[in-house]
Amino acid sequence: MEGLSLFIADGHHRYETALNYSLQMKEKSANFNGNEAYSYVMMYLSNMDDEGMVILPCHRLLCDVDDFDPSRFGERAADFFHIEEFGFNSGNELEVRRELFARLEKNGERQHTFGMYVKGANHYTVLTLKSEELVDSGVMDNIPPVLRRLDVNIFQTFVLKGIFGINDQNMESQKNVTFIEDADAAIELVEKDKYQLVFLMNPTKIKQVNDAACARVRMPQKSTFFYPKLSSGLVLNSIEGVVSG
Repeated sequence: MEGLSLFIADGHHRYETALNYSLQMKEKSANFNGNEAYSYVMMYLSNMDDEGMVILPCHRLLCDVDDFDPSRFGERAADFFHIEEFGFNSGNELEVRRELFARLEKNGERQHTFGMYVKGANHYTVLTLKSEELVDSGVMDNIPPVLRRLDVNIFQTFVLKGIFGINDQNMESQKNVTFIEDADAAIELVEKDKYQLVFLMNPTKIKQVNDAACARVRMPQKSTFFYPKLSSGLVLNSIEGVVSG
């Protein structure tokens, strides 16, 4: 691996904690030589181009949104998005849901597209950004250029901030937004739980993660869910003693 670039796809908090711990121990050690076990951290390495590694989306469940009105939302969303509705009834809901998922995947190959379901509605909605010129209009100038065309940042800018007024602090504290990986479970939670609506996301592309890392910027919150995950505890690493060889 010497001379190659390594991207932390999953586990940056664990890496940073291990790094801080090693630095603290180094300061306390009178005979530090770099071979101490706490100077190392275990990693699982995979080729970014392997077909087996994928990124799954993190969908957005919304709750406690003041004065939410689906009709008014649609009027405001029409300023930024093409809107398409997929009506259903009790007999064909699952079939229409699969149609929605397929449309999201197809549109997401070339466009910024989001699915939406509102509690009690008899239709699903697809929102597709009208033009890339909206991204370059200046409204996203506070975001590094390499991150401006990420779906999660476009969604945050034009939907959460622009329409709902949900700021970065509320996002980070998850006051109004909850993240979930399973689209079917997300829709069912809207019907059965406290959530008012859900937005279904397409996955971030691996190239976008690569480009962001090469530009030395961090990916936005909950923009990636890498799969497969290693089982915790499969292999353990002792941080006592020294590393030889």
